[in-house]
Amino acid sequence: MYAYAFLLEYDGRSFSGWQLQKDALSVQEVLGRAALQLTGQETLFHGAGRTDAGVHALGQVAHALFSKFWSADRLRLALNFYLKGQGVVILDAQPVSSDFHARFSACGRRYCYRVLARPSISVLEQHRVWWVCRPLDLEAMQKGADLLRGTHDFQYFRSSECGAKTAVKTLDQATVQGVGPEYQFHFQARSFLHHQVRMMTGTLVKLGMGKLSLQDIRDLIQCIGNKGRVLTAPAQGLFLKNILYSEKIFTEN
Repeated sequence: MYAYAFLLEYDGRSFSGWQLQKDALSVQEVLGRAALQLTGQETLFHGAGRTDAGVHALGQVAHALFSKFWSADRLRLALNFYLKGQGVVILDAQPVSSDFHARFSACGRRYCYRVLARPSISVLEQHRVWWVCRPLDLEAMQKGADLLRGTHDFQYFRSSECGAKTAVKTLDQATVQGVGPEYQFHFQARSFLHHQVRMMTGTLVKLGMGKLSLQDIRDLIQCIGNKGRVLTAPAQGLFLKNILYSEKIFTEN
């Protein structure tokens, strides 16, 4: 068998998430269907990040095994032919060793969340940003992000459906950038809890609105008081930006 890694971009609106589901369309299903059309064989794509419904990807990574050798560029072009119009594109494909695993070989993941703060919604970007109708306090949000960075028990920043054995995570990067009316929240860690990025972003936005204080953020990362202060941002503003590995795999990323 021949192993290949794939760099993917997709529009989360089209899917119920990354993972195969019985009654809903997933990214994993669409990729497998394209490979079946190409090769006539069932092929399972393993993703580095299990994005939820509505979450986009700029640099998702997956790997799959093929019984036939393909030149990487020809395989990319052939699969993209069958993926046309389905909300997914393969940006790059590269052969990898048989022990490579898109998820377990990764040493980091980067997410970006986009918030548009202005009086009117954007008709062009409404499915790719979270719209709030008033300006936010950038300085306060960055101070809050600084508190989140590091190793903490993020019990208050995970969904009730999260299956992780522990909520202790190390957040390597947490920054907030403001460009005009848009705010971008950047997070990097080896791994994240279910909904962690959306919950951190939503809570920082509440801080930027003046609805929370920095002491509230300190309390939340110490699991003190009411968890109801945490706000989960909607899925459409979240992008899986890229996956980090110890060695460079792709020319595109």
